[in-house]
Order: sequence, then C-alpha cells, then structure tokens
Amino acid sequence: MTRLSEARRAHLSEMKWYSHCYTLAQARWVSLSEADSLAWAKIPGLSENDAFSIFV
Repeated sequence: MTRLSEARRAHLSEMKWYSHCYTLAQARWVSLSEADSLAWAKIPGLSENDAFSIFV
C-alpha cells in the first residue's frame, strides 16, 4: 500500500468516526429536547417562555 492510499484510508476512517459522533450527538439532542418538553408539561402554570425569562 502506498502512503497516499494509507492517508486516504485514515482520512475516510476519521470521517466515519466524526459522522458517527455527530449522529450520536443529534440523537442525544433530540432526546434532551423531548425530555425538556415533558418537564415543562409537568409544571402546571409555568410555560417555557416564563421560565426562560427567569434565567435571562
């Protein structure tokens, strides 16, 4: 194997790793967003906008 093909293989492997991490991060973000929405739904009388203004 030449150095160029080894470099390409390493680069493709790295790209697959980044893609995998990005996919996991997206799934985690969706999961957290859904959990956050459920948390707001469980607090009677407190909307997401009201709580946001408290922290800003």
